[in-house]
Amino acid sequence: MSLFGAFCKRIAQPTLRNQLLWCNRRFSSTSKTLVDKNQDALKKEKEEEEFNEPGGLLFGEEPPPPGQKRQWEEWEAPWYTVLVLVTFFGVYGLYQRPPDTSYHLAREEAIRRLQQEKDNSPMLLESKNNKSPEN
Repeated sequence: MSLFGAFCKRIAQPTLRNQLLWCNRRFSSTSKTLVDKNQDALKKEKEEEEFNEPGGLLFGEEPPPPGQKRQWEEWEAPWYTVLVLVTFFGVYGLYQRPPDTSYHLAREEAIRRLQQEKDNSPMLLESKNNKSPEN
């Protein structure tokens, strides 16, 4: 067998159906129970492959008559209230948090250094010393 043939044989693994059919052919004359089990497994696999079209009611609830609103269950009001409050405080808290990005920290440091340079500049010191007190 060529290398390509061996590769294809390993890639094309037999499905459950093919394995069961092989067992069915091999043991059908000797063991009736194995054949029955194989046929049941084939039927089950075939049932699983079929697509069940969705239908029926959403969440199993009957729609209310026209002109009426759906009644909330007892858990819905507290659930929605907590959900809205947590969302509000989360958004508000994130909006109000102190600026801690590197941009803000660098900006504050630059402002602080500029202020120090401005306070310690020689021209400002001379002008402060030369000022006479006004009477």
